[in-house]
Amino acid sequence: MYDFSTRYAVVTGAAQGIGFAAAKRFVEEGIAGIAILDWNGEMAATAGEELAAMGSSKVLALKCDVSDYKMTESVMKKIEAEFGRVDILFNNAGVTQDAMFHKMTLEQWNSVIGVNLQGVFNCTRTVINGMRNRKYGRIINMASKSVYGEVG
Repeated sequence: MYDFSTRYAVVTGAAQGIGFAAAKRFVEEGIAGIAILDWNGEMAATAGEELAAMGSSKVLALKCDVSDYKMTESVMKKIEAEFGRVDILFNNAGVTQDAMFHKMTLEQWNSVIGVNLQGVFNCTRTVINGMRNRKYGRIINMASKSVYGEVG
């Protein structure tokens, strides 16, 4: 296994599902610090409490709409101020707005593109320079089975 004891990670969409499972695994593996981001602040806080109770990892649970660049940038600055750096970014946040294309609204389209694509850009853009400067960083981009297509 890898030694995470000196590493700091951020997991988006981490209040439940795959994001929470990934954050939990980082804590189980002894990560120094984990920041979990989710658009639902209450759910993030609850998930953060559960992770903090598991071990000695420092846990930050923060509300963040990753589709909003300014919010994402502000949250990442808070994380870097607390941890000193971000070593691992796990882009997991994602939404679906299933609808037949001719019935899809602009709001549904913008929601999917905003979280699933713009969110990855926003999160990555805010940490990449630090990773490049330190000559270390890992970025993991998750996708769902929806990439294979669904009705709508």
